[in-house]
Amino acid sequence: MRYEIIYLVGGSQEANLEEIKKTVEKVITDFSGVWEEKEWTESKKLAYKIKKDNQGTYVARRFGLEEKTNIVEMKKQLSLLPEVLRFMISKTDDLPENYPGEIVEKKDAEKQPAKIGEEEKEPKKETPKEELVSEEKDVKMKEEDIDKKLEEILNI
Repeated sequence: MRYEIIYLVGGSQEANLEEIKKTVEKVITDFSGVWEEKEWTESKKLAYKIKKDNQGTYVARRFGLEEKTNIVEMKKQLSLLPEVLRFMISKTDDLPENYPGEIVEKKDAEKQPAKIGEEEKEPKKETPKEELVSEEKDVKMKEEDIDKKLEEILNI
């Protein structure tokens, strides 16, 4: 099975970031995990303080694991690391192949859905003036028909 770990290192520990990465890697490899090459790191301001840190660096990396029973023990070992403020391990089945900010090939970009809040835009078709005039006449005729029907219903 393929998994992904994302963990948060406090801003006060950024000087030791490489050592912390190696420690996390060692925990995963001790439980027969095999690392993939890609790694994603990003420093951000936290929404609230965690252990007196309001800055942090997120690190995400994927790995393969033969026995999923090792996940429980792995989580116990990771929770004992004081440098790692938070962590999460998830299956990569439902995750996209690319990390945020990576350049996506054109073929993959076409397959990806629109971002949340964005609607797919269709190119506007220019309609000739003749069609617009005929549509306006149809609207006026429909309005007259509606008025007649209203008069009949209301007995005016």
